[in-house]
This record gives sequence, structure tokens and C-alpha cells, in this order.
Amino acid sequence: MLGLMEAPKYDTEVDVSNENMSQTLLALLVGEGQTVLDVGCATGYTASVLRARGCRVDGIEYDPSVAQEAAKHVDRLEVGDVQAMDLVGLFGAASYDAIVFGDVLEHLTQPEAVLRACLPLLKPGGAIVASIPNVAHGAVRLALLKGRFAYTSTGLLDETHVRFFTRDTVLGMFDAAGYAVVDLRRTRLGVFETEVRVAEGDYPAAFIAEVSADPEATTYQFVLRAVPSAAADPAAVQAVADAEALRLPSIVKLEAATPPTTLPAVPSARLGLWGSWDLDDVSQAVLGRVLSAEISRRLPGVLLRFAAPYGASSRSGLGEPVEELGPIGAVRSSALAEGLDAALVVGPVDTSEAVLAARYARAPRQDDPTRHLLQGPTGVPVLWGPVTFDGSGWVSLAPGAAPGAETRALPDPGVLASRVQSLAEARRRTAYLRSAGWLALSPRIVAVHLSGDTDVAPVIAALRELTEADTGLSICALELDTTSGDGATANAISTTLQSKALLCPVDAGVDSHLAVLAVADLVISTSSTARAIAASYGVPSLDPSDLSTAAAALAGRDRRRAVSSQVVADQAALDAWFEEVAEHVRKAVAPADERAVLSTAERYAALEKAHAAMRARTSTEVLHAAESVPALEIISRDQGPEIDALRREIHALNNTRTMRALKP
Repeated sequence: MLGLMEAPKYDTEVDVSNENMSQTLLALLVGEGQTVLDVGCATGYTASVLRARGCRVDGIEYDPSVAQEAAKHVDRLEVGDVQAMDLVGLFGAASYDAIVFGDVLEHLTQPEAVLRACLPLLKPGGAIVASIPNVAHGAVRLALLKGRFAYTSTGLLDETHVRFFTRDTVLGMFDAAGYAVVDLRRTRLGVFETEVRVAEGDYPAAFIAEVSADPEATTYQFVLRAVPSAAADPAAVQAVADAEALRLPSIVKLEAATPPTTLPAVPSARLGLWGSWDLDDVSQAVLGRVLSAEISRRLPGVLLRFAAPYGASSRSGLGEPVEELGPIGAVRSSALAEGLDAALVVGPVDTSEAVLAARYARAPRQDDPTRHLLQGPTGVPVLWGPVTFDGSGWVSLAPGAAPGAETRALPDPGVLASRVQSLAEARRRTAYLRSAGWLALSPRIVAVHLSGDTDVAPVIAALRELTEADTGLSICALELDTTSGDGATANAISTTLQSKALLCPVDAGVDSHLAVLAVADLVISTSSTARAIAASYGVPSLDPSDLSTAAAALAGRDRRRAVSSQVVADQAALDAWFEEVAEHVRKAVAPADERAVLSTAERYAALEKAHAAMRARTSTEVLHAAESVPALEIISRDQGPEIDALRREIHALNNTRTMRALKP
């Protein structure tokens, strides 16, 4: 290491199977077969691990007595103070794939200057790999609460440390020196497991809980890979920023995050929303959420009642109670319309048996609600919402128009998805998706959704080509609609591409699907709604017929997430349509003196809204608690070889004499 050190002080036995050891993480971040400069190489314990991985290693060591041992493990050794060396003169420009600082920078008076001096030594694609102790570890914090800051011979408060670092100052140092951190990992030790002398019984439980709540309380060392800022991949930098944002404890008070909702004694309007909310279909669920949010924004205090042909689906993700329309006739229609000011019918007006059977995978009822609504009045104004015709796009009858009137085209409501789930919320969701195994750990994602009638072979070939050209890219195969057969295509993609693709099933829920489409670098989908959702977050999207342009779309990805002018125009068109709907509802609202008392149905809906507010509050508290738990360490590595090894082991086991006898 550096001056004033006893020879054995920094000699360590490295266990390469232990990924909670800084030397192991340093070796993983360096890679195999690299040219390496190990600064402060001590007795050469890290260098020996690197050489075992096929690396050529040069070293710098301050202490001559330690250097004698280090010389056995390096190809070339320079003895002296790295801060006083002419590094380019000694080692030459563009000489190294990696320069390693293993617990060294904290011993330097000017670490930024040394890092800047290393820039010319790096080959194109080269990086600094470093480990740095965390002075904000919980043990140090508790010691300070007792007024103690006692130096130790090694560790967090090493007596030869001249600089102390937290996560923010580590990142700030590398930024000031001209680097961008593209991979940040941690070694961890419990609050009472370090060399800093603190005892659990010396502190009130509340103090320990407060300190332990910080995700960095157990971070012993930061281990990172940093590249010159000018050469940094924006996606990798953003991935680190996203992962670090998830580790920050929430600074927003829960009360501010979920303000109390007060319901008026009498709703501003009563509107029934009758549609296909009982389908496991993301487009329907997103449409329902958009309708609810946009109408409520224009009619504050509006009471919405949802109904669908077969009632609520547990996986629709609508977040609202959905009533089953039931057998429809004049009596039932009147009962559904009772107390409403208007009804907005959202769904197919084509009620032929073929269409209904395709949508619900069961024989249609002759008393289908939409068919009855087309035939006669319900006692309230019936407005008509967006309707799809065989995937040709969204169209609408004008609000208040009679059935059979001329339709007009509408933008896909998916372009408003970013209003119902923000990008920040989507990024938080991805931590859960990664831990569930539905989204890869890699920073760059291509989200793919194909209907069941798609020829999947050319898509898989194109995806394989993309992932082979870019090893940091992974595929997320989405199952958005169980009625379209897309589960089979998603399974085919994930099975064929194996370690490069994961399946995000319909069971993951609408929030998860929105999150994947929002954080992806590219979306490939047969669904116009999926492409519209992606566009609302500024993510480029393609139909499978345009796969030849996928590589160019990825290369031209705008990391600023600029929303296109077309999306802005589509959002404006939908806003105008919602204003028109709201105006018709306002005209239909009964006078206030005729509706002074809430009906039973309205009281039920009011209770449901109160429950929804309570659920939102609970969700916020759960999120707050989750932020206080150390986040999943993201270790980007190809697990394909491990999977293949396990498969070979299983195959060998199945072919043993014992298994051949037992399997039948």
C-alpha cells in the first residue's frame, strides 16, 4: 500500500468464491486476460488473483519491505509514491485495460490528481477499478453518538487514512477527476460486526433502528468501475443512477406523499363506465385508468361506477370495483342506470357472436349488454367511448351521438400512460421485477410483445443478432393479453434465447408491464397500445415488420426521453375528446336539490374510494419501508455457463443406473 505501513499489515488471503470480499469484486470488475496496473499492490494478494485469471499485472508499491513480496506476483514493479511519479513516462500512454486502486485512494492527500494522471494510461475502453471504505457505516455513526472516533490499525478508521469517503463523495471525486462510474457494488458487514468497537446494549433501540434504516449503514466498502467521462455509455451511467436512486431513504413525508382525500357529501356527477374491464388485457386496463384519471380531473368529486359483461377480473389491474352487468333486459338496464347522470360505453359496438366469442372465449349471451344498449334507451344519456375494430385503430362515436352515426378516429389512449404511472414510479417498480426474475439485471432492455399469430422465428433471429452485437442488452418478453395468444410467443422467445431473455407474465400486473415499457431502450410489439405507451415515455418502438431498423433505433436512442411532437398532438386530441365528454356529463347532471342524499350504490362507491385512499397510503408506507432495506446488488454477468453446467449435471444424474431404475 502506501507509506508508514508495517509489512504484514495489508497482507490478505483472498477467497475468490466470496463475492462479499473487495478483492473478489475487483477481479470480477477487471475481467479476464486484461493488462492491469495495481496501484498500492502491498504483498501482491490482489495481483495474484488477477494473474490467475490470465491478466498481465504491473504494480506500484510505496513500502520497499512490502514490495519484495509483491515482486513475486507482478510482471513489473515500481517502488515509490504514486503521487510523485511521472506515470506516462514510466508506463507509457494507453498501456492498460484497467488500473486498480484496492483501498488506496483514502491514503492519498490528492486522490483526484492521481486519478486524472491515470487517464492517459488507459487504453480505449479502459477503466479505473477501485475499492474505498465507507466512513458512514453504521458502526462509525454509533461510535460518534458516544463521542468516539478512535483510529484502528486497519479497516474503516485505519490510522493511515488521510481522506474519508461516503457514497456521494466517492461519486463526486470520480466525476471531478473526469470519470463516470458505470458499475457500483458494495461489500457489507453488520453494524456490530466491524473492527469499530460498539456494543448493541450501549444504545437505545430507537437509535439503532434509526441508524440501521439507512441502506448504507451496512456498506463496508464501495467497489466500482469508472471509465473516462467522454467514453462512458449513457445507458450504463443511467443504470447506476437508477439503482442508486432506489437505495436512497425517502425524504418525502408520508403525509405529503398521500394527502387525505375528502369526499363531497354529494358527488359533482354520477357516471357509469361500461366496458370490457374483465379482460386480462393491458390495453383495456390502461384505458380504464386513463378514463378514470382524466374524467376525475375534469369533474372533481365525480362518482364513477364500473361494470363489465362478466364482472371484475382479479388481474385486470383497474384498481376499481367492477360490477357484473348480468342478464340484460329493460329491467336490468334501468337498474344499472339508476342514479346515474350519464353512462359512457367503452368497448366494441360490434356485438356479433364471432367478435364476442373471440374476446371472451365463451359463447356470447343473446342478452349482451352492448346489444341491448344499441336497441333502446336506459333512461340516462348514453355516451360512446373509444372502440376498436379488428386492430385497425381507436375510433369513437361523438359523445351524445346515436348508434350508427359516423365514427371518428381517436389516438390510442396509451399515449396518456405516463400520466397514470410516472417514469420515477416505473423505475422503482423495476427493482421488484428484477428480484422476481421477470426483468434482467442488465442496464439495457428491449421489451418484446407479439400476438399469437405472429411468425416468431424471424423476430427471434433478429433479437439474437442484437444481443450478440451488444452483450449489455437483454430481452424482456411481455405477456400483455391472455386472449391474443401472446403468452405462447413470449414463452418461445424466453425459451429460445435462454439467458438473454426473461418472460414477464400477465400475472406480473399492469403496473409491472407499464414499468417495463417505460424503462426499455426499445419496444417491439404488434400492439398499437404497447407502442403508444412506450411513446408516452419517449421510448422508440417498432412493429415486428420493421425489425431491420432495430439496431439503428437502439443506436439513436434519445436518453433524454424527449416525447415526440406526434405524441404531444395525440395527447391534445384526447384532451379535447375528454373535455367534450365532461361537458356532456355536466349538462346531464341533475339539480343539486334533487340529489341531496347518497343512494346505497353511491355510499358503496364512496366507501370504495375511501378504501382506495387507504390502500394508497399503505402502499406508500410499504414503499418507504422497502427503501430502508438494502437494495438487491446488481451483478451483471452472463449466467449461461452456470445454467449449462447445471443442465449437464442433471442429465448425468438422470442417466445413472439408480435413476434409470427409479424414473419409471
